[in-house]
Amino acid sequence: MLSVYVCVSGGVLAVCFDSLAAIKDMQALFTKQQVSPMFQAIVVDKALLKTMKVRKLTLRVRLWQDEVDACVTEMTHINGVKIDIHTRPRDVELLQTVRRYQRDHLAGDVQKLHDLEATFDQHLSEFLLVVKRSLPQRMDSLPNLKEFQTTMTVAMGTGSAGMEHVRNYLSTLDFLRVLLEQIQDHVLFPLSLIPARCETEKQQEWKRAMKSTCAEMQRLLKPSTALKEATFKGWEGKVLPRERTLFMGLISLVPLGLEKVSDIDHLLDEYATNFPGVI
Repeated sequence: MLSVYVCVSGGVLAVCFDSLAAIKDMQALFTKQQVSPMFQAIVVDKALLKTMKVRKLTLRVRLWQDEVDACVTEMTHINGVKIDIHTRPRDVELLQTVRRYQRDHLAGDVQKLHDLEATFDQHLSEFLLVVKRSLPQRMDSLPNLKEFQTTMTVAMGTGSAGMEHVRNYLSTLDFLRVLLEQIQDHVLFPLSLIPARCETEKQQEWKRAMKSTCAEMQRLLKPSTALKEATFKGWEGKVLPRERTLFMGLISLVPLGLEKVSDIDHLLDEYATNFPGVI
């Protein structure tokens, strides 16, 4: 265990690591003076400033080298030694909680996303027509979602027909964003608390894949991300070749989102069922 000392109020945070590589990563961040800004961004927000009745709060983080050395020594000693998750009731409880979320909430949300994608696909031609009619003449590409939403907001203000298809599209993206945040909170964060020494290499790989899949889809849904980065090959035939530069990235976000969320759901199944007797 590596202790991180935060000077404000003399707080001490104990940060746990699963591997020597993780310890080295923290040391590298500290050397580059990136740890303090990281904790600043995580801990200090408007609500905290309001509660403390201050305008500004600056955190200073220091690593205790003796704690680092002790952590490295311990990690070297236990490196490669596996732990049976059945001996860790808290981790078993975490996994069971994640599975309940998957059963009671995620499964229904995945089905809802299926339905939203099917509805979008059903009305795709109307959506494309409305968007094309609303865009400036001779516009041959959409840079990002921010530009699209700005243009559509203006068009909605003029009372253009068919705007319900655009609103449905945007609400689908909003649903997807919320769902990915919930996956972060109810799947990825709890699983991150389960030590790697309880997992097989395959389980560690699945856990990393869930995290990267979620992060990538969240990145694609950001208003500033270039739409050309989103391409769903299975839908290329739904758009005329000459219009793919304009529309392909835009329409790909919906099926891509469904694919990514479904992948996470499947990976979670694989991860959890490889703990025999826990689920």
